[in-house]
Amino acid sequence: MDMRSMPLADGLIDLAIDKAILDALMRDEGDLWVPVAGLCENVGREVNEVEWVLAPGGKLTCISFGQPPLHRRHLECDSWDIEIESLNNSGFD
Repeated sequence: MDMRSMPLADGLIDLAIDKAILDALMRDEGDLWVPVAGLCENVGREVNEVEWVLAPGGKLTCISFGQPPLHRRHLECDSWDIEIESLNNSGFD
């Protein structure tokens, strides 16, 4: 299923899990600190789609090898708060 265009009803999902989807959408796009317009649009489509299908109080869990600041700006949305937990060699920070 393409997370940028999901054939699901609005508010249907309680939990969406992004396992490296942002990483895949952002690969080979040059300087990720200064993203090209197409990258922002492509990632924005995923975030908007997840926002629409999440039920009120629903959660998006994003699992990524990317640096949190790279993804945070794409995940910011008026509909949710962002909490970042990083896993290091000894567990979560």
